[in-house]
Amino acid sequence: EVHFRLAQLGGVGREADVARHGKFTATAEGEAVERRDDRLREAVERHRETLAQAKSLMTDLILTELTIGLQFAKFARHSFLTKSNSAGRRQQLMATRAHDAVVHFLPKSAPTNEQRTLIEKQLAELKTAISELGTLYKKAAD
Repeated sequence: EVHFRLAQLGGVGREADVARHGKFTATAEGEAVERRDDRLREAVERHRETLAQAKSLMTDLILTELTIGLQFAKFARHSFLTKSNSAGRRQQLMATRAHDAVVHFLPKSAPTNEQRTLIEKQLAELKTAISELGTLYKKAAD
């Protein structure tokens, strides 16, 4: 005789047997709906922290690129003055690449006011130095 776990007609005890075999859990043991909101909020907060760290690293990269670019500009200047034109051109190119990298990444960064002031000052210096290198190169080529 097949029962398919159906309750039999009869006394109260049989109905208890069926309830005992059910696969339902009490709501207190289930996961709260608000818990999902907490996980989403935590994920958003972790994303914001990661983004802030990335922007901070980007600012460090920009400051490093400016330092390197200014150094290459000094090397290029010296090379042009000593008639080492090919070395001067390579160094001028590296200074220009550093300048371009800063211009590209600056909008994606979040420097502090102090850092932004320093970046803008050094970027202007680098731009002026690159412009002067163009003049030096023309004079050295003549």
